[in-house]
Amino acid sequence: TCALPISDIGRVGYTSSIYAAKSGTVIVSQYSSSYGNYVVISHGSGNTTLYAHMSSRKVSVGQYVNQGDVRSEER
Repeated sequence: TCALPISDIGRVGYTSSIYAAKSGTVIVSQYSSSYGNYVVISHGSGNTTLYAHMSSRKVSVGQYVNQGDVRSEER
């Protein structure tokens, strides 16, 4: 699985899927001028994971995701 949504790390391609590194609740799913499409998942106890620079987002705020679920596709 690919937990890092950056195409030059690990030699993933532009159409590679991005998977949740750990289960949790989506607290941000939006576009920004600096991150592009990005998602933040809260894993509890103050732990979060940010996925950025994605071509699309397949999750919504409040959605629970399981470890290994596809979050988006690489850009």
